[in-house]
Amino acid sequence: MRLFCFPFAGGGASVFRKWTPHVSRDVQMMAIQMPGRESRLSEDLHVDMPVAVAAIVDDLLPWLDRPFAFLGHSLGSLMSFCVARELRERGAPMPLHMFLSARRAPHLAGPRRALHGLPRDELLRELRSLEGTPSAVLEHEELLELLLPILRADFQLNERYVHADAAPLPCTATVMGGLSDHAAGRAQLAQWAQHFAGPTELDMFPGGHFYVDQMLPVLGARIGQRLLSSVGRGTVVETACAAG
Repeated sequence: MRLFCFPFAGGGASVFRKWTPHVSRDVQMMAIQMPGRESRLSEDLHVDMPVAVAAIVDDLLPWLDRPFAFLGHSLGSLMSFCVARELRERGAPMPLHMFLSARRAPHLAGPRRALHGLPRDELLRELRSLEGTPSAVLEHEELLELLLPILRADFQLNERYVHADAAPLPCTATVMGGLSDHAAGRAQLAQWAQHFAGPTELDMFPGGHFYVDQMLPVLGARIGQRLLSSVGRGTVVETACAAG
């Protein structure tokens, strides 16, 4: 089966390379590469969620010929949720399971302070507080020139997202977070349950917003076990995909 991975704000597909050794060999990991970074550096960044989601779905459709699941961290969790909704709207196959990490439920209000428009020095302070960007990067002017526009665009995607009520998605979900994450605490994570028709699990781990860096072996094993167990129970939910 396939596991499509959605990166956090500022991240590219390569951030999931270190996950591969920890997930079952029976799971093919495929990371989403957003425009404006890594192999797509020359392309314009997305700042509008519906436009970004439509583009992702267009690219995903040819790859949905076998059971699949979604994994997202922070902004990636929100984007994977929006992509699943768009797949349903198009009558396309649906993920059998979703892993949503370090992002409050989508219907909850966002942070009081928008990050995408902050002056440079204030934005850097916020990034240091999140502890997800290496200090060496934050102190390297040339790298910052590349990174900051990507981060501002991704923060804009997150902060300008407008939630619309809809029926719960017809799949199961695992919601994950760090016990010390002030951006997405246990109570905020637990509310993801109302957006899924199937059972939703909540797993909390030691650490903050980027707890995954220290918990990869544990996370990888759990992800592989849950996916293979779901396939064994025959819980794949699919609808007919209309021919183009």
